[in-house]
Amino acid sequence: SAQGNDRETLATLKRVNLGVASPQEVTQASLLRARSLAALREESSQTVRSMADSVLAAALGERSEALIADALQLAAEMAVEVSDVHRLHEIEQVTVELKHRMVEPHALATIALAAGYCHLVTGRPDEAGCAFQEGIDLTTGEEIVNLPLLHRLLNGLGIAHTSAGRLDRAEASFARIIGTTPE
Repeated sequence: SAQGNDRETLATLKRVNLGVASPQEVTQASLLRARSLAALREESSQTVRSMADSVLAAALGERSEALIADALQLAAEMAVEVSDVHRLHEIEQVTVELKHRMVEPHALATIALAAGYCHLVTGRPDEAGCAFQEGIDLTTGEEIVNLPLLHRLLNGLGIAHTSAGRLDRAEASFARIIGTTPE
C-alpha cells in the first residue's frame, strides 16, 4: 500500500546518517520526509507546509533541477492544504522564472504540473490546461516516459477541461490515462 511505502520511507530516513551526506542528499531526504508526512497526515498541514517551504528554499540553492521541481510541486500542494492563495501566486511566479532557466524535460514537466496546479486551484482552468499540456508534451517527448508524472498531468488536464465545461476533451484526457496504464 502507499501508506506502507510512506511509513517505510520514514523508518529508513530515521536510520540514515545524514551527518555524512551532501547538502543535496540532505535536501532530498527532507523532501522525502515531508512528502511522506503529508501523505500519512501524521503532522499538521501547517507543519508540513513549513517543511515544504524549507525544502524548496534549500533545493533552490542546489543544482538539481529535478529536486527543485519536486520541492516546488510539494510546496504548491501544501499551500493548497492550508488555503494560502498568496503562497500559490508566489509559487506561480517561481514556475515562470524556473521555466526559462531549466533544461531537463522531466524537471520542466514537473514545473508545468506545479504551474497548472496553481492555476487550477486559483480558478484559471484555461491557463491550467495550457500548463498541463505543456508538461504532457515534454513528458511524451522523452525516450523513457515517466508514467506517474504523465498520469498526473493528464489528470490535471482532464480536471481543467471539466472546470471549463469542455467535457469531451476532459473525457479524452482521462481516457489517455487508461490507455497508458500498463496491465
